[in-house]
Amino acid sequence: MAKEDHVGVGEWLLFHLMMALPLVNLIMLIYWSCSSRTKISKQNFARSYFVVLGITVLLVVLFGLFAAGSIPVFQEIRERAMQSTQEFTQESAEPVAAAEPATSYVVTPSPVEPVSDYRRFTSLDGWNLEAKVVRIDEDVVQLERSDGSMYTASVELFSPEDRAYLSTLDR
Repeated sequence: MAKEDHVGVGEWLLFHLMMALPLVNLIMLIYWSCSSRTKISKQNFARSYFVVLGITVLLVVLFGLFAAGSIPVFQEIRERAMQSTQEFTQESAEPVAAAEPATSYVVTPSPVEPVSDYRRFTSLDGWNLEAKVVRIDEDVVQLERSDGSMYTASVELFSPEDRAYLSTLDR
């Protein structure tokens, strides 16, 4: 079989069948790209397939970095989205002075005994939350709402009065 012969329909069908099999496709692409016995049209197609595969992998990695927030522009967008979904309810008639945005924390339920009763906490931007303190670790407070849902936030998010109250509790 000469290398310059055309590739028949049967060979192309076999080629596409091999491309549908994970791991086998990569092995066969390497073989078809490098083998001196492979017909030129199939060899060029296999090489171009590698280029397309490389571009696809690069785009998927870049999209993953954007989605994960590894690029600063997307970190800011992600932080703003996290802040807008906080579980505060707007009930205050008089908003408190605004401050710099704080770091978002992941809410994680934990079976610990509450250290205080329910009270109304107010954020620096005027949002209110009816909850009780469950735990305070350094500058992070874990609160439990009356419906049992847990909320974890930086102490810096709260009004000066609430920060003073939290500083009086045992840590």
